[in-house]
Amino acid sequence: MAGIATLLGLLFAAQLYVIYVQSKREIHWGSILASALPFWYLWALLVPAIVGLARRAPIDRAHAPRALLLHAPAAALASAVHQALYILTGCVLGPRDRPCHFFSSFSQNVFSFYFMVGIIVYFAILLGAQAVDYARRYRDSQLRASRLESELSTARLHALRAQLQPHFLFNTLHAISALVVKDPEGADRMIADLSDLLRLALEDGDTVEVTVRRELELVERYLSIERARFADRLTVTFAIEPETLDARVPSLILQPLVENAVRHGVSRYPAPGWVEIRSARDDGRLRLGVRDGGAERETPGSGVLREGVGLRSTRSRLEYLYAGDHSFRYGFGADGVFSVALSIPMRVSG
Repeated sequence: MAGIATLLGLLFAAQLYVIYVQSKREIHWGSILASALPFWYLWALLVPAIVGLARRAPIDRAHAPRALLLHAPAAALASAVHQALYILTGCVLGPRDRPCHFFSSFSQNVFSFYFMVGIIVYFAILLGAQAVDYARRYRDSQLRASRLESELSTARLHALRAQLQPHFLFNTLHAISALVVKDPEGADRMIADLSDLLRLALEDGDTVEVTVRRELELVERYLSIERARFADRLTVTFAIEPETLDARVPSLILQPLVENAVRHGVSRYPAPGWVEIRSARDDGRLRLGVRDGGAERETPGSGVLREGVGLRSTRSRLEYLYAGDHSFRYGFGADGVFSVALSIPMRVSG
């Protein structure tokens, strides 16, 4: 505030200098500065009181008439007080032999002019204070809205994850139950694998993002269960670029896609099937893909593919997390291979 008052005071002094030159009056820089700077310094002292009134009685559509009834006399009073202090300061700072010489040369019209200027300055400060207050409240409302939106997105992600985890657990338990009678030892191994799988999932807790390395570790635990179930009928290949291992991806983003591939590409057909998991870096983006196929897999014709829990949850989570800065596609190719491909910004962990 002192810096603004000083700047305005110097501009006021320059204006007085021009007036003195035009009127061919004797120029005393000391008197000019003693007149210009205190004028604005005194207004700076009155700013806190004006800002307080601006907050108590803002001039808006709902309260404009009542606010003006308060601010009109307040402006007149502030201008009068400023004038009295201004004259007193000028007498103190003036030459010792002529302490009030500068102000004694002013006519009544000049003081009336300064009084009107004071009213204008009051309302300028008032409107400036309201503008700053509106800007602050708008910024705070934007921050609150952003925080609420973030909390809502987090809640939705938790709901989607809560929907996905029971679905995944049910399918895994179903796979174990299929081996309990015909292969008890295999069922025991699958229970151990399931224990490791659940440990990994619980360790991540409510973590929104993990590394590709961590996600692949969980997928491999899941596939170890499915390999025990399908034996030679399931072939899994990984095409993972090493530089993508530390990239961050949504937690549990690959597992439902892999589960979908095993369920629809292998479990429904007696012939062997395969699943391929890919990751690559491409022009600052991370591309992930899951493909599956088999000799007997049927390829839908013109029918619309129905989204299950895994695909629907994946699509929704990507929309919440990346707000359009992503792609998600799936479908059958001409060769009968079903593929799911997604692309997100490449962000490396650490």
